[in-house]
Amino acid sequence: ENPPFLYAMADFDESIHGFQCLNFNCGFSKTGLDSSLNAMAAEIAKLKKFGINAPELELVKKELMAGMDKAYNERTTTESRAFAEECIRNFTDKEAMPGIEAEYGFYKSFLPAITITEVNNVVKNWLTSKNIFSLITAPDQLDVELPTDKGLLSMTEEAFQQAVVPVVAQKAAESLMDQKPTPGTVMTVTKEEDAFNATTYTLSNGIQVTIKPTDFKSDEIVLTGIKKGGSNSYNLEDRSNVHFCTDVVESMGIGTFTPVALEKALAGKNISVKLNIGDVFDKISASSNKKDLESMLQLLNLELTRPRRDEGLFKAYKEKSKTSLEFMTSNPRMAFVDTSIKMLYANNPLARMVIPKASDFENLNMDRVIEIYRSEFGSADGYHFFLTGNVDAEKVMPLLLTYLGSLPGHHLTPTFKDNGVRPVSGNQDFTFKKGQEKQSWIFGVYTGQAPYSEEFAAKVQALAEVLNIKVIEDLREKMGGIYTGGFSANVSKEPYERFSIVLQLPCGPENVTKLLDAANFEIDTLKTAGPDPKDLEK
Repeated sequence: ENPPFLYAMADFDESIHGFQCLNFNCGFSKTGLDSSLNAMAAEIAKLKKFGINAPELELVKKELMAGMDKAYNERTTTESRAFAEECIRNFTDKEAMPGIEAEYGFYKSFLPAITITEVNNVVKNWLTSKNIFSLITAPDQLDVELPTDKGLLSMTEEAFQQAVVPVVAQKAAESLMDQKPTPGTVMTVTKEEDAFNATTYTLSNGIQVTIKPTDFKSDEIVLTGIKKGGSNSYNLEDRSNVHFCTDVVESMGIGTFTPVALEKALAGKNISVKLNIGDVFDKISASSNKKDLESMLQLLNLELTRPRRDEGLFKAYKEKSKTSLEFMTSNPRMAFVDTSIKMLYANNPLARMVIPKASDFENLNMDRVIEIYRSEFGSADGYHFFLTGNVDAEKVMPLLLTYLGSLPGHHLTPTFKDNGVRPVSGNQDFTFKKGQEKQSWIFGVYTGQAPYSEEFAAKVQALAEVLNIKVIEDLREKMGGIYTGGFSANVSKEPYERFSIVLQLPCGPENVTKLLDAANFEIDTLKTAGPDPKDLEK
């Protein structure tokens, strides 16, 4: 309920090439510098005095082995980036490149044999150094009194002298579900034509599942679910509850699992499940390897049906979010984005929240959040799932019937709402100044209404790519005004038919005017003369 820090992490770092450092890092609130430092120092002191325990080591072994399993199973469909990065590390760090088959063999041979004593001897060796460096960073304008160098040294020494007790070893849950749901049945089967090689199944609770086997990845399965709904259906008083809905539920856990317990239960499993409430659709994005497909579906079922209520974790979420917000809003770029979006939608309070305020978190109501979550995700009504990857439809169908076919259905037809939010019309220009660094950011939005079609969407995407060729050739290569940036495009059908093309150019203040002129010149040229044939061919 009162967490000592916003976040905390540990890693090994080579800030000076060839020399490794063990880093501990945590974020603190206005009033929590002492408690944050003490909490972090306590964990270091526990490591130094007691080491890690056996259950912790086993969880890490599972995680390491799961990563190698996936890399080995994908050895014939590994992306080129992985090979390029390995070659770079071989050149810069002299890292060996024996190949995934040999590395996989090393892991299978050596990892199980690593003992808790060996690991703790390494831990104690790393923590015997007297070379401890403490650093605090914070925004210039943040209303918080920071210690002097001497004060920080004294705080650090005192923090490391505190008495600590060993961590109580806790065994992770071996399964996500004690009892499996009652499966549904298949009502209809539809084969897709035009050589698409996909089959759509309608389940007894109304859910549709389209399965398309692919061979792009050897050991990857991707599941996407979508249904009508979204944040537009809610009034202004629910703005915070619906905007932060999935984050709040995630912070409290699912079923009988707290977030920490769930993380331990999922150790060694290559699975992911994310839920999102959009403007007019609710979307589920999940993935797994072949071995962990059932675990992924179990996790999804729990996410949809059993959000966990936890008053303490709910309060912790609000407090951490408000404190993080103070750091975020002191960032000039975030303040610029906030102002830009407000101007784009004429301060319409129903426009999608981009940069929240502290009051937005205060307005959260835990019970209402859970109610909205259940309404948006907890029913089978209106769902269409798409399953792709290295999957056999006959083998996977019993799992889909168990974990998707068992979802409750109310035989209702979900809808979405057009809440009337529109961008301002006409030409709107403004200049926003904040901060002291010599950094600028050009942000342009070109938007309008137009009838939707797939052909029109493809043409708008092509238009943005043609402009990006000009950005690279002229604004970057010839003018040297930017390193990165360019145009992106989007065409949407719901809740109303529209297009938008967005320009973003991070640059130095001295280049703002000439880059704007150059971008406008490219746009005007395209409008009058059309795209250069060679650019269109690219």
